[in-house]
Amino acid sequence: MLVGNGNGGFCRQTCGRCGEREDATDSFGGGYDEDYFGDGGGEDEEDFGACACTEDGVAPDMITIAKGLGAGYQPIGALLTSAAIYDAIAAGTGFFQHGHTYMGHALAATAANAVLGEILDRDLLSHVTTQGDKLDAALKAQFGDHDNIGDIRGRGLFRGIELVADRSTKAPFDPSRGLAARIKKEAFAAGLICYPMSGTIDGQYGDHVLLAPPFIIEDAQIDELVSKLSTAIDKALAA
Repeated sequence: MLVGNGNGGFCRQTCGRCGEREDATDSFGGGYDEDYFGDGGGEDEEDFGACACTEDGVAPDMITIAKGLGAGYQPIGALLTSAAIYDAIAAGTGFFQHGHTYMGHALAATAANAVLGEILDRDLLSHVTTQGDKLDAALKAQFGDHDNIGDIRGRGLFRGIELVADRSTKAPFDPSRGLAARIKKEAFAAGLICYPMSGTIDGQYGDHVLLAPPFIIEDAQIDELVSKLSTAIDKALAA
């Protein structure tokens, strides 16, 4: 069973649901896999190494990671496995038969090692936790009472904002408005690169904005991010 969360606008799993999924896969003799491709581990302090599944008390058989593992300098992905899976491979052929051309790429592995070294040596994970709390507070201060913001969610420096036509009912905007695309255009014009997406609810309805600033973001940059995002959202809604 694979669990991922990017397209849902960083909807956090309901308490206990991950544990239920783990139990279900165990009962059928299957494997439980959690997907962290979006960050590669580290967008919040608990996420590094053990990943955010620790908060729900689950132990995936496999965890897929990527993107942030190379910090944008070098494409790389990795698969973390439980000792049981590793031992089964080691006791069998001892070789993970795979077909990707660039598996075990020396340059990619070197870049990833350098990134992990920077994260650990500079204690960036504690910075992520501190700045994540500040980003959450800034977003809620700016958008908490906004008529067209239905939810502000996430953890650490992974944050999602859901746009709604009606705050009380959480009714989404008509897809024909192309709201997410408008926000993306306005944000870019203001000097902010973010990740607005549509189709959150059913592939057509639902608009959200994903935020994933770098681990080294400072206080002034959080203020700048929120200010530019606010401008972009207001201009997109007025169009």
